[in-house]
Amino acid sequence: QNNLECLVGIIDKFHFLCRDGPNLTMSVFRLGEFEKFSGNTAGVAKEYLAHYGSEDETKKRNQLSEKSAPKSFVDQYYNLATDFYEYGWGDSFHFACLRDDETWEASMRRHEYYLALRMLLKPGDHVADIGCGVGGPARSISRFANCKVTGVTINAYQVERARRINQERKCDDICNIIQGDFMALPFSENSMDGVYAVES
Repeated sequence: QNNLECLVGIIDKFHFLCRDGPNLTMSVFRLGEFEKFSGNTAGVAKEYLAHYGSEDETKKRNQLSEKSAPKSFVDQYYNLATDFYEYGWGDSFHFACLRDDETWEASMRRHEYYLALRMLLKPGDHVADIGCGVGGPARSISRFANCKVTGVTINAYQVERARRINQERKCDDICNIIQGDFMALPFSENSMDGVYAVES
């Protein structure tokens, strides 16, 4: 696993789908190996596995997923998965068709630009990205279309990461990330020129 290039997806609590050169492989990580990832992943992984790793795992998940229960299960999942997603995908947590003549990064941007074109975005428009992760598509679309994008994610850690990246890339004036539930959006009626979601 020394030549592991990127994490592709979480299968379950110990198995991860990884890219090893051109091949996809399933790898097994132990708790100590979470230490090599950035952010708060190691601590979150240990807490997550301690809480959801028992025999009552399914029952607890079902209780937390009930409509009246807090959304802590979803929030906890993204506390754990966000660093893995960034490690494997970069800042855009979606897929795109890869053409023979382009790089992975180019395929991702092309997919995002296509979305902006399909929405007929124009300079000065204000749109919402629902389920924005750490804001990769929001940044890309706001720059491409010269419009303002407000991203919404339920997870505070993703908001923190997205805002830090926005500042580093000097685009926080056109790309704002807020915490919210896309089932109860914090926008007034008719306040946006459009809304999109990329695999959310």
